[in-house]
Amino acid sequence: MSRAQASVSEDTKHSLPPKQRLEYVASYVARRGRLWYRFKISFLFTLVSMMIAISIWFFFNFIFGEGGAKAIAEQDFGSNYFTYVLIGVIINQYIVITITLYMGTLQDSYWQNQLEMYITSPGRMGTFFLSSIVWTYLYSSINVLIYFAVGIFVFGATIALSPAGILILIVILFILIVALSGIGLISASMFFLINAKGDVEPISWFVVTLTGLVSGVFYPPEIFITHFPPLYALSKLFPQTYAIQGIRRVLINGADFASPEILSIILTLAIFAVILFPLGIYAFKAGIRKAEREGKLTRWT
Repeated sequence: MSRAQASVSEDTKHSLPPKQRLEYVASYVARRGRLWYRFKISFLFTLVSMMIAISIWFFFNFIFGEGGAKAIAEQDFGSNYFTYVLIGVIINQYIVITITLYMGTLQDSYWQNQLEMYITSPGRMGTFFLSSIVWTYLYSSINVLIYFAVGIFVFGATIALSPAGILILIVILFILIVALSGIGLISASMFFLINAKGDVEPISWFVVTLTGLVSGVFYPPEIFITHFPPLYALSKLFPQTYAIQGIRRVLINGADFASPEILSIILTLAIFAVILFPLGIYAFKAGIRKAEREGKLTRWT
């Protein structure tokens, strides 16, 4: 048997079967859920912080004058500015956690001297990432539901949601998460490729920071057409710009699959995903291979 064949055979021998992978993920999520439920003070203060944040966005609704971001948003979507911002901020949570999740998971496992164990274990790093992803999105989705509930029932946000709209939201969010996971994996690869082991990693910092600036979280990117056109062009280079636009169309205007704009947004996001996700996997594997060659998977000091 050749060396390559032996390597493949060894990988197959020590890989977890799909059933055991799912059991591992379920066990991880259940453990994190118990910890979250156990510390009720933390949950209470998280809820209070959410209430305060929503209140701030609500009162911003009365600040902006005619002709500004508020007027453009309300004219384009036919909704009040508070609903516009509420949706943008909520979706931005998914954006931020997707971009930072992989680097954060890699950092935690490295500084706890567990990275080499995850990579060489039968579950491989992928199973550990999957467990962290499932819990993170489950927790974030609970927060999102609370945000929407408070925004709608306390502050009067207007949401138009139908069964078809729910399906569109799932499709857009899924493709967005795949595309942004590519960016997140590229970000995580910098941990070893350029030794970005500090608090700031340039790629995630750049994308997360610019998302708030140009992707339409707080105001329509169209305001840049008049005030600073290069930023409008830059906004078109981020998949989150299209996803936020599409999700607002669904939640505010009740758009469905018959809408040419929604179909265009889904196609654009799919192109981003097809390009970014394989690129992210390649970059991440390159970072791990570099660490293996240099013997830096384990922290000795």
